[in-house]
Amino acid sequence: MNKILVVTTAHDEDYQFDQWCSFYNEFKDEVYEHVIVDNGSKPGYKKKVRDYYTNSTIIELEKDGGVAGGFNAGIKYAMTRDCTHIIFIIQDMYLPKGSLTRMAEIMEEKPEYGVICPVIFYEKRSPIIREYGGEISTKDFVIKKHYVGSKLDASIPAYKEVTFVCGGMYMVKKEFWEKVGLYDEKIFLYGDETDVFYRAVKHGIKIAVTTDVHCWHEHIWKDGAGEKGRRFPSNEALFYTARNYFYLIKKHGTAKNLVYGIGKQLWMLPKFVYRYIFRDYFPDKVGVYIKGLMVGLFKKI
Repeated sequence: MNKILVVTTAHDEDYQFDQWCSFYNEFKDEVYEHVIVDNGSKPGYKKKVRDYYTNSTIIELEKDGGVAGGFNAGIKYAMTRDCTHIIFIIQDMYLPKGSLTRMAEIMEEKPEYGVICPVIFYEKRSPIIREYGGEISTKDFVIKKHYVGSKLDASIPAYKEVTFVCGGMYMVKKEFWEKVGLYDEKIFLYGDETDVFYRAVKHGIKIAVTTDVHCWHEHIWKDGAGEKGRRFPSNEALFYTARNYFYLIKKHGTAKNLVYGIGKQLWMLPKFVYRYIFRDYFPDKVGVYIKGLMVGLFKKI
């Protein structure tokens, strides 16, 4: 019998709480245990989570450990439990009823796969693919995702082996973490799953995506930018994306990779400056991004 343990992290996301609760109600009857890791939220939000999720296991961290720290707390707890499968589901991922059960069945039917992830569509139940796995570049560890912007049709394989899947929606068997090890908490967020899957592939673990299960990333944009059709990353996202670009190169690459990365960023920087200063007028984002690059390149994290 499959025993699925779900891990979800939380950190003061009151703006999407109601949506999260409705998505949880879709899959709650399929899980062995639902674990929420609170990443140092304010007391009021913690109480709100405790009051609603009375049947869930809630782990409250004193401070925000980022995605990596939150997931690690969930993994450590899961490894002490009598579960067979562990799945990470971030709050804004919608899975129809039966999806978790089917994912665990696939892992039994296809034991060669150590990681399974559904095809993920854009929000508002869109028919357009947001991601269907991807490949980790051997040059600078950046991800090239498959079928982004495509409609699902017969030309897209039902199963595809990849080297990367979405970190907010994937299932593994319990022994995966015994082989690969925990998340690198120095990454904090943005790039954390790249590090995990790169190590998994090094261990010979096969990663796969499937169209047998559908998922929607129902992202809510706090500032409303998404409603205008223009999506602007937060300053936090820009900083960690830039910082971890060089952190991952230095961790997994060689001097050749580092030279390539520096050249690529110098080539991309004028486009970045044009976008945020002259087109969208967010000059602060340029400074944040450059700061992230400098920290990742020159400082020991």
